[in-house]
Amino acid sequence: MVVLTQLVFYGLPWLEWGQRQMVLFDLGARRFYIFGLVLYPQDFIYLTGLLIISALSLFLFTAVAGRLWCGFACPQTVYTEIFMWIEHKIEGDRSARLRLDGGAWTFEKIWKKSLKQFTWVVVSVWTGFTFVGYFVPIRELGAELLAMQGGWQIFWVLFLRFCHLRQCRISARAGLQIHVPLCALSERHVRPRHPHRDLRCCPW
Repeated sequence: MVVLTQLVFYGLPWLEWGQRQMVLFDLGARRFYIFGLVLYPQDFIYLTGLLIISALSLFLFTAVAGRLWCGFACPQTVYTEIFMWIEHKIEGDRSARLRLDGGAWTFEKIWKKSLKQFTWVVVSVWTGFTFVGYFVPIRELGAELLAMQGGWQIFWVLFLRFCHLRQCRISARAGLQIHVPLCALSERHVRPRHPHRDLRCCPW
C-alpha cells in the first residue's frame, strides 16, 4: 500500500493527457488540469466539494478499516519509514548502528554515514522536485533546473528538500512527531483494528 501511494505521488506528474500534463495546478495561468477536466477560478466550488468529500472519507475509512491514512499514506509516517529503511539497509539493525555510532571514525563509519546522508538528500530533493512539478510542468521544470534557470522554482525545490529532510531526520532519529490535525481528529476515538500498524503519525 505504501509503495502504491508513492508510485502515484512520484509518477502522476509524468503522465500526460493529450498534449498536456495529466495533473497540473497551473497557478500562473489560473487553470487546474485534472485528467480530462480543466477548472478555472470560478470553478473553485467544485474543488471545495472534493476536499470536503475527501475529509469525510478519511473519517469513514478510519471508522471502518482502522488507520489506513496514518499507516499507509500520511507523509509523516511514510517518509519516516523510508528514511529508517535506508538507514537500516546501509548501517544495519539497531545494535549495529549503536556499535557504529559508538565506535571510532574508521573508513567504514565514514563511508556508511556519508552514503546514508547522500541518499537521504537525494530522496528529499526528488520529493521536493516532484511536489513542485504539480504546479509547474515537470518536464519544463527539469530542464530549467538543469540549466540553473527559474529562481523561484529552484528556491521551492531546495526549501521543500530542506523541510522534508529535516522533518524525517528528526522523526527517524529522535522520535519527534509532527501530527496531521485532520488525522488526529479522525483517529482520536477509534481503536486501531490492526495494532501492528499503530505507527508514528497518530499514537493514540
